[in-house]
Amino acid sequence: MATSVKIDDETKSRLERLQTEIRLKTGKRVTQQEILARLVENAVESKADLIDDVLYG
Repeated sequence: MATSVKIDDETKSRLERLQTEIRLKTGKRVTQQEILARLVENAVESKADLIDDVLYG
């Protein structure tokens, strides 16, 4: 099941640059959905760091 997530233009642009950099460095195409899934997975694995980042910037 796909769900839409709204992101601002700057975040979208940064995600696109990250996607391009991954493709250039690995030679593999990766979707933005795959990137976001990996980012969420990493955040879940290090919740304390994410919470600190949200609290203290």
